[in-house]
Amino acid sequence: MVEYLRFMGDGAFDSSQVYELLERKGIEAVIKPPRNSRLDTPSEPRRRAVTMHKRLGDKRWTKMKGYGKRWSV
Repeated sequence: MVEYLRFMGDGAFDSSQVYELLERKGIEAVIKPPRNSRLDTPSEPRRRAVTMHKRLGDKRWTKMKGYGKRWSV
């Protein structure tokens, strides 16, 4: 069984520095980007996250990532 770590955070954690740190540590970032997030961020991990959120839409992204479950932690 493959185990992985996830970090679930709200918009306060939406920064390039946080995405870069988590990527270096091998931790998946589950941080909901704001609707007006731009794709021209210098951070590749954040750019991937924003792109995925925009392509899937808010409801599908939330369900796929289990974002609502962060409250049970």
